[in-house]
Amino acid sequence: MRGMRRAGFTIIEILITLTIMALLFGVSFKVVRSGFESEGRRLMQRLQGTIKYFSNTAAVSGNTYRLVFDLAEQRITIEMTEGAYISGGKPLSEEAQEALAKGEAATPARDATATEGNGEAEVPSTDGEEGEEGVPPLTLVSPTTLTFGPAEGPRGLIRPYPLPKKVLLREAFPAGVEKALTEGKVYLHCYPNGRVDPLTLIFANETEERFFVLQTNPVTGLSHISRQHPFR
Repeated sequence: MRGMRRAGFTIIEILITLTIMALLFGVSFKVVRSGFESEGRRLMQRLQGTIKYFSNTAAVSGNTYRLVFDLAEQRITIEMTEGAYISGGKPLSEEAQEALAKGEAATPARDATATEGNGEAEVPSTDGEEGEEGVPPLTLVSPTTLTFGPAEGPRGLIRPYPLPKKVLLREAFPAGVEKALTEGKVYLHCYPNGRVDPLTLIFANETEERFFVLQTNPVTGLSHISRQHPFR
């Protein structure tokens, strides 16, 4: 019986096995976590640069650009339309365009509930009110379908691109919307006066435990990145 090997594992062998498994699990967890962090940072930098680029381009060209965020497809598309527009309205008159370019009239916020692909939106009227220093306000016309097409610019910026698989666009909060938009399309317009739509976009990992939050400044055209969900 002395020549027979003992069956089973010793306590030391079991402890060594468990230690190795724990180390492997820790390494894999860090890889997954670092994937979200690195891809999220790259995406935020790209979005910040894209928004600022088209904000500047709109001011120089006099055209209106927009970023289309498709929450279902997790995809971003860049579009443009010639001339200065209030989103949801017809082209502005030359006088209104000049006032808009000089910053003498504020860009009214789009009705953010309009998330259909045709860009149709209800716009409130501002007739009968005067702006600051006696500057007449922009008169908003009846809403109509805007004609947006593919944007012109550097190929690396204008081509549609999918979001990283590990960084998901979960929620969007356009101006005036209390409840998050979680489906459909959300638009971020860049106007010829350098202004952009106020918008908050919330990106998360699959378990929604970690976040990247992008918030635009409608006046400067810049965007701010944070890591804390603003409504949790």
